[in-house]
Amino acid sequence: MSDMQIYYTTKSQCQTGIKSSCRWLCILGAAWLLLVSPQHLMAQRALAVKGFDGRLVEEDVDEDEIAELLVLPQGDLPENVEIDENDPFAKILKQQPGFAEQVRMAKAAIESRFGAELSCAARAFEANEEQKLKMKQLAQKEIRAQYVEAARQMNMQFFGVGRQKGGDKVRPEELRRRGVKRIVSGVFGDEKDKLSKPIAEKYKKWRDECEARVVFKNTTHATVAVNTLDKRLFLTAIQHEKLVESIASVWEEDWDCYIQLMPSNPEYFPPLPEDCLKPWLEEHQMAAWKNSNYQHVGGMGWQFNGGGFFGAQQQKKNFWFDEEGQ
Repeated sequence: MSDMQIYYTTKSQCQTGIKSSCRWLCILGAAWLLLVSPQHLMAQRALAVKGFDGRLVEEDVDEDEIAELLVLPQGDLPENVEIDENDPFAKILKQQPGFAEQVRMAKAAIESRFGAELSCAARAFEANEEQKLKMKQLAQKEIRAQYVEAARQMNMQFFGVGRQKGGDKVRPEELRRRGVKRIVSGVFGDEKDKLSKPIAEKYKKWRDECEARVVFKNTTHATVAVNTLDKRLFLTAIQHEKLVESIASVWEEDWDCYIQLMPSNPEYFPPLPEDCLKPWLEEHQMAAWKNSNYQHVGGMGWQFNGGGFFGAQQQKKNFWFDEEGQ
């Protein structure tokens, strides 16, 4: 696997022999055309897709594949939604059957991200077919806790119920981490036990890969954020590089939902701490950032985290959560 960090410049570099004022007009005009072009937005979104997939992406995605990834199928909503009483989303669908599509999106996003972590573990441990099947069986039990948390968020947003007390929140990434760890322990053995040298080495390989995936994702998402800043602040190459490093070091998964919005809606921007920007911005740039009318998204992580980027894939069954063939 290769560490892929792709950087896109949002300012056009134009060198001409005309007067300074005309040169700046050319630069600004070219920058505007680049920023509003579909190719630019596609490049930004392709970068975000790679961030969600992490280091599982081994090669560049061509334009046709990118276009397919960005399609979010709507489909026709059923007139009568069948409700499974054991489904964590049952209460939502009873109150509002029209939310069936939102529920489908939330489940698909959860499966995409959890499934990617399971695939990473299976590759690190060189799992055989029997071990993959056992992982799959455990995964279908572990994912329920993630459905429950997403349903709680939706209930709180749509109906104002299920609000948690301070300190009670369990982050989705923590639920995934715990779930994958239990699955790995159940299939390959618990690290607390005395493991054979080959298995111990695979555990180290898996842990290292998990850490690298987080760094990769945060870096790609920080790059999209910096590109968005660049549209307003006209950053230098050095500023761009330093800001990517700074923002990646503080990136939170709750902000992942902005990745789907920023490329075409730059007014949506995560609430970055000021101290990760201030050391790298000029005084006038910092003032411009503070005066910008950025919008924050609250309580909608279930809807945006990953779902919009895997539209075409959502129509396909996820291996880890496909109950057929078991």
